[in-house]
Amino acid sequence: MKHSRTTLVVAALSTLGPFSRDTYFPSFPALAAHVGVGESQTQSMLSGSLAALARHEQFHGALSDSFGRQRVILTALDVSTASAPACAVTPSFNWLVALRTVQGLAAGAGMIVSRAVIRDLFPGAEAQKLMAQVAMLAGLGPVIAPVVGSWLHVWFGWRGPFVFLDLLGMALGCACRFGLPEGLPTHYRHPFHPAHLFRAYTQTVRPAALVLL
Repeated sequence: MKHSRTTLVVAALSTLGPFSRDTYFPSFPALAAHVGVGESQTQSMLSGSLAALARHEQFHGALSDSFGRQRVILTALDVSTASAPACAVTPSFNWLVALRTVQGLAAGAGMIVSRAVIRDLFPGAEAQKLMAQVAMLAGLGPVIAPVVGSWLHVWFGWRGPFVFLDLLGMALGCACRFGLPEGLPTHYRHPFHPAHLFRAYTQTVRPAALVLL
């Protein structure tokens, strides 16, 4: 039961990224018309969200090593939940791009840190099995998200997907509070030093380090 519950919660967290990215695709034309820009400009919201996800997901693990898995995940879900309805009432296109970028940052934490919980709680072969189950379930996200977005757009207009993301964030927050244990005890955590972290990442992308890899 513990394994099944953890697998389902981690898989659900892994779908937050695809849902936050793909659910509003069917609303692009209506959204572009509402904010008064072309569809090509509207697509910059996707670029901002993906860039935030790609550039900052490596920091989520370091944050969770210092502040705990659950705290980082719940904080990210709170940010995602707050930014979704803000997108629905945003006064301008620039604000919309900024809020979508924030959502990309928040989605990365759930996807990355939740997998660390499995590594913390379960031994090698068992963790690999659970990771495979999570990957299988999470793979449904990119398939289902545009379909759900289409229904939401037909029923509620372009604001529907953002309201759905707000409700999804709240549901995931409840699931994490009651169904996802803290994987990193306090005595295993270490102080967070941004300068040390930046130096370590800089060294890993140096040409010499890449040649050794």
